[in-house]
Amino acid sequence: MTIEDHIRTSEQLTGSRASWDSWWESLMDHFLPSRSYRGRAAGDAPAATTFDRIYDTTGMEACEGLANMLTSRLTPVGERWVSYSPPSPFDQDEEITAWYRECSNIILKELLSSNYYTERAEANLDKAGLGTSCLYVQRGKNRLFHHKHIDLGTFNFREDEEGMPSEFYYEPEMTAYEIKAKFPAPLPEKIAAACANNEEKHTKKFKILHYVGPNPDYNDQKLESKYKKFISRWISLEDKKDLDIKGFDAFPYEVSRMQKWTSVDQWGLAPGRKAMPDIHQANWLQHLSDLAAELIIRPRTLTLANQVGQINYRSGGSTVVTAEAAAAGLPKEWLHNGRPDFAEARLTTKQDSIKRMFLQPLWQPYSEITRDVTAYEVSARERQSLTQAVPILARHETDSQPIHARYFGIALQAGILPPVPRKLVEQTGPDIPDPIARSESRIAKMIRDSENQDFAEFAEQLAGVAQLSPDVLDEIDLAAGIREVAKSRNLPAGTIRDEQAVIELRSSREQQQEQAGAMEAMDMGAGAAQKASQVDPAALQELAGLTA
Repeated sequence: MTIEDHIRTSEQLTGSRASWDSWWESLMDHFLPSRSYRGRAAGDAPAATTFDRIYDTTGMEACEGLANMLTSRLTPVGERWVSYSPPSPFDQDEEITAWYRECSNIILKELLSSNYYTERAEANLDKAGLGTSCLYVQRGKNRLFHHKHIDLGTFNFREDEEGMPSEFYYEPEMTAYEIKAKFPAPLPEKIAAACANNEEKHTKKFKILHYVGPNPDYNDQKLESKYKKFISRWISLEDKKDLDIKGFDAFPYEVSRMQKWTSVDQWGLAPGRKAMPDIHQANWLQHLSDLAAELIIRPRTLTLANQVGQINYRSGGSTVVTAEAAAAGLPKEWLHNGRPDFAEARLTTKQDSIKRMFLQPLWQPYSEITRDVTAYEVSARERQSLTQAVPILARHETDSQPIHARYFGIALQAGILPPVPRKLVEQTGPDIPDPIARSESRIAKMIRDSENQDFAEFAEQLAGVAQLSPDVLDEIDLAAGIREVAKSRNLPAGTIRDEQAVIELRSSREQQQEQAGAMEAMDMGAGAAQKASQVDPAALQELAGLTA
């Protein structure tokens, strides 16, 4: 495709996104005022009126609560929240599986030293509040991985037949100085001129288009950048010239959705969109409650017309009234008997509904408990809340696969991974298969622990039955069950013996038992011979005669 083709396609996608832009702006006003388009249009400075129309902050609190839960439960800092495994059929090989697992441990250490967690937290705010988030990963200059959270409303993307992003258009604005630092020379004429001007190089901004999509010249047998699976193209929209063209082994953008809006629409559905009716009513009710509180604190006053301006409202102040006003009982409070208690009850109902839309039981599981509870009840509540976590985990694992393939490719090129198993290279050649990223987060472990609990309960029941009928154990491969439970807990490499090691261990144990049996038989034979040597021969012959 030509530069003009890419520009035209990007404009068409932006036009088709117009209705979503309107919805996102409304959601930002109530849940993420800091993301507002109005603030962005003013040079990224917060607008002075950003919070003027917000009276109830439940929406913002619920959005941040859900975003913090996504960060702390799916990608907790300092914990092993992901594990790599090889694709089929290599997942049946213990050595290859252990190598992929070790690769994930190394990559997690690199992520800890990068800006991953700060940018992930920003992306999760978009995901919780707006329904769609985007994270870009590239090889850094000072650290292996560098991430950037991409603002919603600055990018478009298309999906392939499997529902994964396949083409991406991103339109950032960059100063001439930033462009010069990022892209190789020579630069287009207008950008080069701005770089040469000391007054413009840090202030004048240029619109850039970044396109990433399938490479028509892809060839997995060639290692040059131009034959990579995906092509990356940076274009200056003002000069309509290329700034940089290169290839990627894996898609560098992660687009994650809270839910899909429809099966034919790529954008995500935000909890806030479903909570919008309650948000509007809660905001209105909170405004009424504030007005009612103001009337109680500073009530209206009824007085004679000729005493307007003569009443002293200050603390401890005195007001001299006329005889006419005193006879009428004036001045006095007037029209302040509203029903703020009714508004508060309705407001609480709406606030609770908003929190439920934002899956409050996942990030505040004990908020409704007002009494002492047992550990069993706490565990039961946690297991019940997992039903809400399952779709979130499934969507997260699916959407994050491309970015983990990107990490894997960068780490391979950097040479920080252990030597690739020979048997894997022999079967795949230089194109090592991308890993399958499996979540090992707290939510994933809680779900698997629930499954493991079922196995533990079954084993307990089986033990009782086996006391009555030991033959029933022949029907169950307990060793295989224990192995699966151990794998589900993602124990460190080397903790679980491979099948060959188990066979050798059992063989060695059998040999030791045979040797011990042989030694015992020899000891018994030696003892019998010793006893026989101590028998009186005459008595033995006499005994033989009696038995003859």
